[in-house]
Amino acid sequence: MKDMSYLVSVVIPSYKRSQWLYELLESLEKQSLDHEHYEVIVVDDATPNPEGKKKKELITSRKWNMNFSYFIQEKKGPAAARNFGISKSRALWIAFTDDDAIVDSNWLSSLLKHAKSENIGYAGKTISFQKNSLTEKYLDYVQHLSIHHIGQDGSLAYIITVNALFSRLALEKAHGFDEDFPFPSGEDMDLGFRLRLQGLSFAVTEDALAWHRHRNSLFSMLKTWFIYGRGAYLCAKKNSDALYKGVTSKKLNIISQVFETFVGAKKRIKARRKDVGWTQSIAFECLELLNHTFYQLGRLTERFS
Repeated sequence: MKDMSYLVSVVIPSYKRSQWLYELLESLEKQSLDHEHYEVIVVDDATPNPEGKKKKELITSRKWNMNFSYFIQEKKGPAAARNFGISKSRALWIAFTDDDAIVDSNWLSSLLKHAKSENIGYAGKTISFQKNSLTEKYLDYVQHLSIHHIGQDGSLAYIITVNALFSRLALEKAHGFDEDFPFPSGEDMDLGFRLRLQGLSFAVTEDALAWHRHRNSLFSMLKTWFIYGRGAYLCAKKNSDALYKGVTSKKLNIISQVFETFVGAKKRIKARRKDVGWTQSIAFECLELLNHTFYQLGRLTERFS
């Protein structure tokens, strides 16, 4: 049997984002949990050179005051990177976060405090890292990654892996992440659906905090939502027997779905928060329509790819 040397292993898939990864590792080094109880594993998804070499030098040249490992895999995507990290881990609990996040000093302690059952996956609370650009303000306003996705039975449908904890046993029973997902979208949704089919349930731990760096430009945001659409459609194809209403669908009534977003704008503007003015609210609705359009275009692309 594999030696389980730690209480928890933190697995981080990474691609480019050298400085962001460095800052995430700094936050993990400051955990209140004793360093001997956790390990941190970074799996770089073949960041191209020369950035890849500079990234490895930046991350590995520092002597981290924690149990730290850095691996490089051939380009396969974040699902494969997480599986690689799991295979190298030595703990009964596996925590996940991403290289565009920073975690609270009590993050691991808070997750482990709630980890009472191997048949429950735990989702922490993810909030905005900063709100400088219009897109960052919009994503904070719509609580991107802060809202948990609820299934038809009223429980969590899946957990977003920017802030998550699973037991090794549950991950092994599900055979890990599906490596058919080559991009950062849909793979955590797919894992959640498969875990639920095995009887696993999910719980929220509001005191396990992570801050996410939302996309700070229109191009990067729309590109992200396009990828989200691709991942959601691929997940729908693979999990037709485990879909949850309001989470994803294989139906491609793109024009009608975008039109519904447009029609609902007036109602949402009227229901805006008091701290959001009319001008900003209208701008947010324009971004909402653009995001939804690119999300649907991503689904359409995946349908015919």
